[in-house]
Amino acid sequence: MNIPFDVAKSRIQGPQETMQYKGTLRTIYIVYHREGFRALYKGLLPKILRLGPGGAIMLIVYENMKAYLNVKFGD
Repeated sequence: MNIPFDVAKSRIQGPQETMQYKGTLRTIYIVYHREGFRALYKGLLPKILRLGPGGAIMLIVYENMKAYLNVKFGD
């Protein structure tokens, strides 16, 4: 859900010839009308590939720490 906002943030922070990208919603509107719906989801695959393993590691660490703390301190 937040990918279009990441695209807007990148456009606002990136180099611009003119200050066409000024606000988040305005930037999303401009990108949508100039480049289409798919342009709002540029970078989706790299983001999934980056966050997927991180989420898996987080869940494994959480489960192991929960089990360890339950053994150490009881329920």
